[in-house]
Amino acid sequence: DIMAESMLALEKEGYDIVLTVHDEIISEVQNGSIERFKTIMEKPPKWAENLPITVEAYEAQWKKSVKRKSKKKSRNTQKERGG
Repeated sequence: DIMAESMLALEKEGYDIVLTVHDEIISEVQNGSIERFKTIMEKPPKWAENLPITVEAYEAQWKKSVKRKSKKKSRNTQKERGG
């Protein structure tokens, strides 16, 4: 429930969430900072105001890769049989 509240707060701040895995959130963002991300995540919801929350976060740059079709020519080989 705490993570769900954090996800709503992150989206409201412009952090587009692309994936969650167990206790992790993966976000794709153009303008934002890891410090702001952590601040949003570490703010407890009103119903758990005194709950200490610590967040570990890191930033990574991803490049989209494009697969291109190979232009290899196929060769038809024939075996000659001696007789």
